[in-house]
Amino acid sequence: MKEFIAIIRTSTERQEIESQRKELLDFIAKDGVDKSRVEVIGEAGASAIKLDERYRKNLEKVYSIIKKGGVKCVYAWALDRIGRNEQVMFSFKQFLIDNGVNLKIVNPSLVLLNPDGTVNSGMEIAFSLYVTMSKQEMEQKQSRFKRAKERNREMGKYCGGGQPLFGYTVDDNGFLQPHPEDSEVIRLIFELYATGKYSIKKLVKELEERGVNMHHAITRPYVCRYLQNESYCGRSKYHYPAIVSEELFDRCAQLRKDNKIMLSREHHRYYFASKLITCPKCGHKLVSYGRSYKCSYHYYHKCDCPYAPSVNVIDGLLWHYAKQLETDMLLNQGKNDLKKLNEELEILRNKEKTLISQASLTDTKIENTKQLYAEALITREKFDSLIAKHKEADKERQNRLLEIQESIHAIEASIERINNPDGFFEDLSDISFKLESIRQAEKMSEIVHRQIKEVSLSYTNDGKRGYNITAYSHTGQKMEFRYYANNRIKIKLYINGIPDKLENYVIDRSKLKSYSLH
Repeated sequence: MKEFIAIIRTSTERQEIESQRKELLDFIAKDGVDKSRVEVIGEAGASAIKLDERYRKNLEKVYSIIKKGGVKCVYAWALDRIGRNEQVMFSFKQFLIDNGVNLKIVNPSLVLLNPDGTVNSGMEIAFSLYVTMSKQEMEQKQSRFKRAKERNREMGKYCGGGQPLFGYTVDDNGFLQPHPEDSEVIRLIFELYATGKYSIKKLVKELEERGVNMHHAITRPYVCRYLQNESYCGRSKYHYPAIVSEELFDRCAQLRKDNKIMLSREHHRYYFASKLITCPKCGHKLVSYGRSYKCSYHYYHKCDCPYAPSVNVIDGLLWHYAKQLETDMLLNQGKNDLKKLNEELEILRNKEKTLISQASLTDTKIENTKQLYAEALITREKFDSLIAKHKEADKERQNRLLEIQESIHAIEASIERINNPDGFFEDLSDISFKLESIRQAEKMSEIVHRQIKEVSLSYTNDGKRGYNITAYSHTGQKMEFRYYANNRIKIKLYINGIPDKLENYVIDRSKLKSYSLH
């Protein structure tokens, strides 16, 4: 057991510690102590201000050696090499006194115990004075560091604390700048979400299919974190340069707020009028409650809006109008749409390429699972579960690949029709037939939301408890409906003022395929 302890420390790893060790050991040697009898404790990067793990570990080691007995003296170059916290320092001094261990400081020259073992009264005063001074120095340093960081932040400089936010990089002068590639990913996330076509789950899937590189797994928590981080629009106190506009950020924030509707069955089913109808009383969106659309604040008893139109009727009428708009759009795509179609085609081809490349990844996962089972690292039950999971994921990938390839063929056909006007209008019947043949609720809902921007709702003023419904398209067109739920009224539906049969438009959900998300 060594009889003497030398405490050395620097608060950061960048600071040089070997000279401190050498000078302290030379002082101990002049005090008549052989270096072989000295236990050197300490390392670079042990912060006495933060009381970090390295600092606590070193101090606990000193305490442990002294408790075992036999230690005569502890040496340190200065008091602040032992610590900067008043409570820690006074506790350490009392511990040395209780165990009869001396303390010698090089600068300034201080000795804790007299030769007879009593406490040096001058050392008591000096110790208290230097500990107080050390504390004040620490507080002044922290204040200076804080002011310097705030000043650097205001200038747009990066102040450390890990990696910069995803989407940014630090230039040679220490300033934060948008990363040329990662910032485009952030911009893409905001632009896609702002279309209103994607939930967070669907947006994650879209990014994966596009083969977007985020340097980590694309998950919902990451995407949510990016969408709600105000640094991306330049509002943060850290003064990150804006990647997206405040208008785009606010639009995405409002969409996220609108999507957080509790007890809505939209989490399980597709409702065509979801997020399209605004409550005329409170301004919130109408959502599905059983067979009716009601104000989302109706559940919380904060809105007494009486409107409760039938889900099947509203969805049927919107689908009727959306089919007309979709047909017009497909027929009237002209040369100006070529660029957009080619961009969409490129995106789909990238998705196709990504999904094809994932086939080998699935094979690798299956082989790795087989290897784990062969080495008895997993049970048979776990093996079967993993294999089934990988095969199910591959089946979903193949189905999605087929859907994308069909979309590619459809867009290629559209481009060909645009480039060949003579045969363009011959496809009217084909388009109508395809739209009438759609039975997938997800696809129908997608078309409705692509074509219809918003829907207004009010009671009829004829006292018959009917509904006036006006659907507005993204192109500025509108269609007006008036329908009555009362069986005593002979004519139940008017479209743009013309009587029609309501039963021709009501959605029969039993005939829709894959209506449930489960």
